[in-house]
Amino acid sequence: MRFILLLILLCLNFSAFSEIFVVTSNADSGVGSLREALQKAAANGVGQKDYIHFNLPGTSQDQRTITLITALEYLTSNLAIDGTTQPGNSFGISDAKVIIQPQSQTLSFGAFVLVDIDGFELYGCYIRDFQGSIIYGLDGELLAPAPAIYAENARNIQIGAPGKGNVIVNNGYVISTSPVSIKNGVEASESGVENLKFFSNILGFEPDGKTNREVLFGYNGGIDLSYCKGRIEIGGDDVAKRNIIGGTNCITSQFALPNRVFESSFLIQNNHFGYDFNGATISLPGFYDGMIFAINFNNFSFNGDDYYPYSFDVLDNKIQGSYSTFIQKVSGRINFQGNRIVKESYPGVPSYPAGIHLTSNDNVKVGGENSGEPNVISGQQLAVVSPTSILVQRNSIFCVNIRREEAVYVTPSTLLPEIEIKQMTATFVSGTATPLSKVELFWDDDCERCQPVSYITTIDADANGLWKYEGDIQKGIVATATRNGFTSMYTMPILYEYTDILNATCGNSNGSIVGQRFKNTGGYEWTDEQNKVVGNDPDLKNVPAGKYRLTLLNSSCSETYDYEILDGTPKFDDRDIKIQNPSCGMNNGSVTYLYLSNGSIPYKVKWTDQSGRERGNSLDLIEAGAGTYFVEASYNDCIVRYGPIVLTNQTGPSIDLSSAVFKNTTCNGSSGSITSVKVTGTGNITYTWKNAAGVTVGNTRDLVNVQSGWYALEVKDGTACPVLASAPVQVKETNGITIDEANAKLIPVACNSTIGGVTGLIITGATTYKWLNQANQEVGHSLNLTGVGVGNYHLVASNASGCTQQSQVYEVKELPSTRFDVEGVSQTISSCNQPNGSITIKVNGLQPSGVRWVNASGMTVGNSMTLTGPGGSYKLYLTDNKNCESFYREFSILNIAAAVINRDEEKVTNDQCNLGKGSIKAPGISGMPPYYYYWSDSNGQSIGSGSLLENISAGNYSLTIGDAVTCSRQIILYTVLNEDKILSPPILNDLKICAPGDAFIQVMQPEFGTYVLLNENGTRLDQSTSGTFKVNIITSQNYFVRQVVGLCESPAARIRVTIENEGLSKLPNAISPNNDGHNDVWLIPDMINYPEGTVLIFNRYGQKVFASTGYKQPFDGRQNGKDLPVGTYYYIIDLKRACGLLKGSITIIR
Repeated sequence: MRFILLLILLCLNFSAFSEIFVVTSNADSGVGSLREALQKAAANGVGQKDYIHFNLPGTSQDQRTITLITALEYLTSNLAIDGTTQPGNSFGISDAKVIIQPQSQTLSFGAFVLVDIDGFELYGCYIRDFQGSIIYGLDGELLAPAPAIYAENARNIQIGAPGKGNVIVNNGYVISTSPVSIKNGVEASESGVENLKFFSNILGFEPDGKTNREVLFGYNGGIDLSYCKGRIEIGGDDVAKRNIIGGTNCITSQFALPNRVFESSFLIQNNHFGYDFNGATISLPGFYDGMIFAINFNNFSFNGDDYYPYSFDVLDNKIQGSYSTFIQKVSGRINFQGNRIVKESYPGVPSYPAGIHLTSNDNVKVGGENSGEPNVISGQQLAVVSPTSILVQRNSIFCVNIRREEAVYVTPSTLLPEIEIKQMTATFVSGTATPLSKVELFWDDDCERCQPVSYITTIDADANGLWKYEGDIQKGIVATATRNGFTSMYTMPILYEYTDILNATCGNSNGSIVGQRFKNTGGYEWTDEQNKVVGNDPDLKNVPAGKYRLTLLNSSCSETYDYEILDGTPKFDDRDIKIQNPSCGMNNGSVTYLYLSNGSIPYKVKWTDQSGRERGNSLDLIEAGAGTYFVEASYNDCIVRYGPIVLTNQTGPSIDLSSAVFKNTTCNGSSGSITSVKVTGTGNITYTWKNAAGVTVGNTRDLVNVQSGWYALEVKDGTACPVLASAPVQVKETNGITIDEANAKLIPVACNSTIGGVTGLIITGATTYKWLNQANQEVGHSLNLTGVGVGNYHLVASNASGCTQQSQVYEVKELPSTRFDVEGVSQTISSCNQPNGSITIKVNGLQPSGVRWVNASGMTVGNSMTLTGPGGSYKLYLTDNKNCESFYREFSILNIAAAVINRDEEKVTNDQCNLGKGSIKAPGISGMPPYYYYWSDSNGQSIGSGSLLENISAGNYSLTIGDAVTCSRQIILYTVLNEDKILSPPILNDLKICAPGDAFIQVMQPEFGTYVLLNENGTRLDQSTSGTFKVNIITSQNYFVRQVVGLCESPAARIRVTIENEGLSKLPNAISPNNDGHNDVWLIPDMINYPEGTVLIFNRYGQKVFASTGYKQPFDGRQNGKDLPVGTYYYIIDLKRACGLLKGSITIIR
């Protein structure tokens, strides 16, 4: 810790000042120049603050312009340059009276270079046109425009003050720092500016506060704080500190590197961006990119866990709406409050897309509940990211040009409370929200989208999440909910389930628009093309073809969605139809290029032949043989048929069995035949008859002498067509057995019993029956099969003629289980792996006679409609009235695991000096939000409900921590101790003053606590929290200063205050010049030490009666050899060493 002793004499009598160097020449160098003044200040040392004042001859702008030919020397610490000391009027409406500029804009230097200094102030200067390119680094690769002020490891800097602002325009930067040190061009810069106060300045304008100096393009004159530290104040709570910032003077730290950023806190308050001195909109300059910034802390070189260790208070600024504000990837809080950001209508103002992006690992607050905290934001979307807290309260955000269902405030956070508007009338609006949340209501703006322009009120959602506001509802309503440090996004109509349109058909009113579901609407209204209301539900049903509009009702926030129901009646388009007849008797015909109008409608298509058999399911019919075909299209219970389309065989052989003569054979005989078969073809024709097994049984047109069975004819003629095969035909038996199985009936088996069978067969010509199972074992010998279990069975019938006939195989199945209509009525989630979850079912209609629940281990765990148990999977079995149990389906009980408490993240900070500044950071927690914190002291009194307990004294404390699941909460005990801090004694420099009088003793950069001033006897004289004491110095003596913090106290530090000429405090106040050798002359002790000092004596009328330089001849009461009258006279002594004037009176006695 380092302290400064600053002595400032208050009064004219016996006062002392730091060195003041006056600039009297506007030359680049030489006597009276600014360069000489800086050199003198450097030579004077840095123990006390030096001042550079101005007294340039003349009053014109040129006479008060300092033009630099070469760069000025580096500035030294403890220096104030004050242009307001220049006599004459300031420039324009500004406070500046002195201009500093380069000889040429191309010169490679800036106005002032601050390197390794502590303490610099700049007031009343008009700095312009430093734009030359400066090469930083020995490799020459780092090139940057010149800044007005270059700062490297520069601490405690103040640029401007109320009544002492600067004008800084048309420079490469206002302030900047190179990543490579300007000192050697090799090493990295240690830091930039540390502790900056930037007040009352005009940037980007001439001194009239409204005119650009040149036609600007791109960033020009910005404040680059890439390597800053400590407290950065740009503007302040006093509007007199307002900075007027025009053009593209961006406040930025975007060039910082992740390995060289320092903890900083920013206050950016009461500034105007994009407005002139009178608050009028300015035309923005051209720009390289599609976005222009007022504040830009958005570093793309930061990745992953890299964050600026910054915190921000952006308050009460007025920002033209084309500017963006990006504060991203910072670790500290962001307060964005009281700002007015408005899209201005002004000729020539470029329209830059703008937005506000705020990203922090700490709390982010936009607006607030107190007066003056809400922001007014026009035309800009707000994007906020924080894992800790996002509060967006009472802001007016309006006329943001976004798409439907895009939000004016967006965040990826999953911790936001829920909010929804459910109902709205002329007298109330109501809805649901996260239980116990704060619901803010706003009136809608008059722009295209529904956005929150005017705050109405805040109401509470009850424990069930219900809320209601009663009043005169004249406009649309927008709402948010705030709970547990997070604010929801603003309500707006949101489509969260999409639409299914069923088009009308066949002239019927059977069209519908269903399935769409919306949030945040006060009701629904469907209208047709004549604006007639046709529905008031989300779904529109049973309407004809036409156009329809759905209005989501919310007064001026109402949104409309347009739909169209088409005439879906199938309409065939055969303008391009192509029919390809089959050839060679093959199935190679086709029908293509037949279309349906309204091809977007999902029609069902089916082709059939003359027998009604289905032949295809697409609009193209392919692989078709000769025959007659129809196609039909269906949709929404409307069927339209097209056809017939006749396909004929064009070439090759043909077979006609329609007039063939069939002769039956006797039982097991070979006397059957098929004759009179018609065959046509070209050239030599060959015939092949095959039985059902594919064995050739004949090679002539007619088939003779065959047994009963199925046969097919294959024909090949002399063409290139392939073999043509007929459909199979049958030769039947005479006196044989026939089995008619058309009415066969299967009797199923119920619950593994043996009551199954097969009945209903009609058999002629048989005298005996034998039923066989799949193992060919006989299980029955009558026409009907009964009393069998599940299995495959067939019948063999026979007669006395030796004929036999076999039925098809029948499968006797188990009777299907009863299908119960089960619905899951409710389900609760278990927590902490306890058996507190449940499933409740309801069976509609037929009721089961038994219920059984089985867990994943196969154990029966329940026999009722409600199952209670831990998380897991459960199978449901139901028993019907036949006492058959069947598996229904599997259900699950979800489990919420207990919150995980990570005590590695907790931290206890002990109190110091009993100041009540201890703190406890709660352990980390993961689980189901919202997280629960309940702090209590040793008396059980509640003292906090957040993750951080601050400002506590030594003692015992208890934290109950958990998540939304109460069973997971834990109690943790903490003890906070008190630590006595070892305070270093203040470091004080001995002081010498010219003469007795009042003085200030001030501690440099005082820390928190109280400073106590003691005299040499240890008597307490005064105390101060600022470390500053006003002391009347009469004689040289010692003083002591001690720092007290709570109960901690530092050793006392000594300071020696010496009056250089103590004799001056003992001047005689009378003389008696009577030549008696006593008091004949007025003696001034120690005056011999001031040979350049002057002594003036005046009579009561102000007439000078004595004057001396060096006081070699003392005053003897005479003037020009004559005695002066008896009486009182007045003196002025000027020691000529910045000690001020010594005044008093002396009496002549004779």
